[in-house]
Amino acid sequence: MGLTSPALSQTMTSPNYGINWDVSAGGGGTLLSSNYTLTDSVAQPGASGESVSLGYVHQSGFATPPDDDSDGVKSFMDNCILHANDSQYDSNGDGFGNRCDPDLDNSGVVNFADYAPLVSAFLSSPGSPNWNEDADFNGDGVINFGDIALFPVFFLGVPGPSGLVP
Repeated sequence: MGLTSPALSQTMTSPNYGINWDVSAGGGGTLLSSNYTLTDSVAQPGASGESVSLGYVHQSGFATPPDDDSDGVKSFMDNCILHANDSQYDSNGDGFGNRCDPDLDNSGVVNFADYAPLVSAFLSSPGSPNWNEDADFNGDGVINFGDIALFPVFFLGVPGPSGLVP
């Protein structure tokens, strides 16, 4: 969508991700999120742009990155690219949001070893002796049928995908 001219192409990186973006008409602007600030200093007349996330504001001068699950978080910053999770809830901090991470033993595959702790925590909430925050896939503060229903989608698969983890 943007120009591919090397003179206009910019790259921004952080410990979590890299962004390649094209200034489609030159100009200057600022790209902000909770994790980084990027200021465009391409001195081209006639264009400016600003992008702010998580709420994400788009103005002229920047091509808008995709939001594949339409949750308001652009895919390059989304910890569950294909499953809407606007809160980005990630209780174990592994870069996969709980909504797409029923891999409770962090083995890299969702299987029966992950189902046992989910069932053990069923109907628990914070403060309960069997509470398991990682099994609260939908982040509603209780492990119930809503969480159990999300498990089969990933069974014998891998967590994610995530824009924060390769």
